[in-house]
Formats: sequence, C-alpha cells, structure tokens
Amino acid sequence: MKNKEHALSKEIYSKKKPIAEDFFSENKFRVAVGGFNLSELLEGIYAKLNPLFAVDCIAIVLYDARLSHIVDSHVCGMISGSIPCSSSVIGPADFSEITKEISRLDFPILRSREEWEEVFGQNHRIGNHDAEYQFHGYIPIETNGRIYGTFELHNLERQLSTEGLTFCCNVAEFIAGLFSVTEKKGKETSWQPVLHLHSGGDCHQEKVQQLEAEIERLKSSLEEFHLFEVEKIPGLNTHEEIIGHSEQMRSVFSLLSKISPTDSTVLILGETGTGKELIARAIHHASGRAAEKLIKVNCAAIPPNLIESELFGHEKGAFTGATEKRVGKFELADKGTIFLDEIGELPLELQVKLLRVLQEKEIEPIGGKKTIRTDVRVISATNRNLLSEVEAGRFRQDLFYRLNVFPLTVPSLRERRTDIPLLATHFLKKFAAKSNRVLEGFSKRAITMLVNYSWPGNVRELEHLIERHVVMSQGRLINRIEIPDQSNFSNQDHNGPVKTIFENERDHIFAVLELCNGRISGKNGAAKLLGVPATTLNSKIKRLGLAKKHTI
Repeated sequence: MKNKEHALSKEIYSKKKPIAEDFFSENKFRVAVGGFNLSELLEGIYAKLNPLFAVDCIAIVLYDARLSHIVDSHVCGMISGSIPCSSSVIGPADFSEITKEISRLDFPILRSREEWEEVFGQNHRIGNHDAEYQFHGYIPIETNGRIYGTFELHNLERQLSTEGLTFCCNVAEFIAGLFSVTEKKGKETSWQPVLHLHSGGDCHQEKVQQLEAEIERLKSSLEEFHLFEVEKIPGLNTHEEIIGHSEQMRSVFSLLSKISPTDSTVLILGETGTGKELIARAIHHASGRAAEKLIKVNCAAIPPNLIESELFGHEKGAFTGATEKRVGKFELADKGTIFLDEIGELPLELQVKLLRVLQEKEIEPIGGKKTIRTDVRVISATNRNLLSEVEAGRFRQDLFYRLNVFPLTVPSLRERRTDIPLLATHFLKKFAAKSNRVLEGFSKRAITMLVNYSWPGNVRELEHLIERHVVMSQGRLINRIEIPDQSNFSNQDHNGPVKTIFENERDHIFAVLELCNGRISGKNGAAKLLGVPATTLNSKIKRLGLAKKHTI
C-alpha cells in the first residue's frame, strides 16, 4: 500500500508542475520577490467558486503553530458586482469557543447556523462582517500533519453541495501546498515568493481544465490510501458502552451522572436507533440498584391481549390458555429497574393500570385476589412526541406527567457528527474481531462520506452499514462507503409526515398478506414469510385493524 501511495504521490507531483508552469507562462500568475499576497489569491479563487457553486463568501483563517491564536484572516465576497478581499485581523487574536472547535477539525465539515446555535448559543460570525450566514463549510488547510489554518465557505440560503465541497478540498490542498513551499523557501533563503493574480487570455483554458481534472482524479486515488486516524481524547465518556465526545453527548453524560444515583423516574426521548436502551442500561448500572435485575419490555412487540399478563402476571386458569401461573415483569424487577421501551405504543386500557402501579407501588396479577407490593424504578423510552399523543387522545395526560419526572433527550447522529469517526472505528474493530478480519481502518475519503450523510436510522444504521462493509471489504483499508439511497427519505420529507412504527408495521403486514393472497398459515402463508407464529400474526392483524377481507 505504501508503494502505491508513493507512486501516486510522484505522479501527482509531476502533473502539478506543468500546470504551475502553464499558469506562469500564460501570465495568469507572476512570481516576484517579497511577501505572500494572500488577498489577491483569495479574490481569484472566489471569482471561480462563486459562479460554479453559488458560494456567497469565502475566508482563509490562519493560526499560529501551536493552534492557540488567529494570526491572519482574509475574507472575500461579492459586493455590488466587485470582489473585494479584506483582512479582519490585525495582530494575533484569541480563539473564540467556536474558533477552538473549528481549529480542531482535521477533516471537512458542513455545519448550519442552527447547529452552531444549539451547541454554543450563537452563530459563527465572519470577522467583523455584518452578514448573518446560515450555512457554513470548514476545510483544514493542512499538509504533512501541519495545520496552517482553515478554508471557510459561507452561504446565505443553502448548504454547499457535495461536489462543491470536494472541489473546495482540492483548493484547500493547493493553498496548503503554497504555504508549505513558502515556509520551506523562507527557511532556506532570504526571499519568499509572491503570487499576484492577473487576468489572462482564455486560449489555453481547455488544456488547463484537462490537467486540473487529471490532478483531481489522481488525488482522489491517493486519498483512498490515506488512513484516517481517530484522535485520542482521554476521558471520552463516563459509561463503558456509550461512545461519544461531542458537546451534545457530554451534556448527556452530565445528566446521567446526576440522575443515575437517584430513584427518579426517567423518560428517555429520541429518534429510533439513537441508543435509548444503552442510556437506560447506563442509568441502571450507575444506580444503587445495579446489583439487582434490569428487566426490559418492548411495549410495541407484545400483542395487546398479552401485554397485561406480561407486565403484571396471571394466576393459573385466569383465562383460556393460562395453564400455569406466570410472574409478571414488574414482580421480576422488584428491588431493581424496569425499562419500558416504546411506551408510546401502550394501549389506553393498559395505561390506566400502569398509572395505578406507579402511584400505588403495587400490582394485581390477572385472576389474582391479592395485590403485590413492588419496589421498582421505572425508566421508559419513546421516539414519539408524547405531548402530541396526549393532545390527540392516544396517551393519558396523567400518565405522561408521571413518566416525565426527568426527561432525557438522546441527540440524533446528524446532531453529533463529530462522534461519527469514533463510532465507525469502534464498530469496525468490533465486527473485524467477530469475523476474524484484519482491518487497519478507514480512508479519509470514507470518513468524509460518513460524516456528510444524514443518518435517518442514526447509530443503529451506522452500525449495520459498518458491519456490511467489514464483511465485504477486500483489503486492509475501507476506502469507500456505499451510502444508502436517500431518495425514499427525501420523498417522505417533501410529500408528508414520517410514518409511525404502528403505520409501518400495518403497511408491511398488509403487503405480505397481498403477496400471499391473504393466506396466514401454512407453507406459503404470511406467518412463515414474516417469521412469526400464525396465532401471533392473527392477533397483530386484529390490533392493527386490517379488514377480514385481506385474509383467508
């Protein structure tokens, strides 16, 4: 792999040199003795980027060698048809909290105003510019491990496209190369090159574009052999199974440290796949009940006619089929914790009984004559908006307030993008060991693709994607990521609301029934295709309200 990388590097260098010579010979650039004229270079770059990708403003922010201060900053944008460039820093300036975050990035990232305001309470402002940009892109100006600064892109109305980001990465690499050469020349001799932009003719424009396209192709090939190394940060989290060091996850860890030692009821909120069960497990293991059982119940996976028996138990002969006594989950969890996942799916009639258990701390098994006292901590979770469910009459208001003693929201993966490289590397090691594969990691290109994806399925989707790539990988490095098609998700966003789990389950069962011509049991029945007993499928059909005409 190193030999390939070296060969590609030499080929790229040999391709870059004639392009530079063409530029100089065609009066597109002129070399002189003096300082490095960054403003004019930035004006020329903006003149190309603005019509290509509708970029409203670009900036180059330079840091000192220790990444502790801003030493120079140049901002360029279109004003009244002209492209002026101004310097917004006079002398070293201290980092703001946002600049500290940006300076730590060692890969390109896109971030919106809402994301900055959510983390820091303010938008990222460009020097002393008055414009309030809504969308931002940041690309490190880095070569051979040396970070000179950040190439910034700012838009008013829309985020930079993936193609635009890729193109701008090449620009940032070119700028870093100029800085590197200038720095080296400054150490070897007493002079430094100046680049002054001049307008030149377009007679050789096609040749230049062809050479630039070739460099981009070779650079892309080389990127696939660059191993991305995850930054080692001590004390990433305080819980063994939860991976993350973003501001959002640090807030979650802070809340966990406060609530875990208590006996308070916790309601975990968040999209599907965000790791709500891991949070519940972390709360239990850090509590005074850690030595006792953690009982988990998925309220959406149990048929309505069985869920009462599942939660509270039943006596022998309490109903048809009750051939023996059953101990309910609440009784099993005595002195420990019960985790009620998908609490929003609980039927209304069961919500009343659960409310009584929470209030009275006692249960009554079906067919039983005595109540049983229980000492159970309740943790529940849902991906639904329970307040909306209350307003719609599908969830009891009194139960909501009983469960919502301490709400804890788990951020979606797109809200904590800085955790993606860490999570991806964790899953790669996990599945590589499981499948006896030797993998070094991801390329920088692969990590960039992961970070820029929207992740509608959150951490669970990322985990499954990495498992698939580990199994399918050919070499020691995962070079590219096959990102799922987002068209289905985008269609949902534009055409109507996202379906609930109930609606998705109903539609899926309906589709399978149609495929099986309404047959439930038997060799070609829907139950066999769905992998459930025919009796379970029958109860689901009744619960979901599918018409009898759909079955035979």
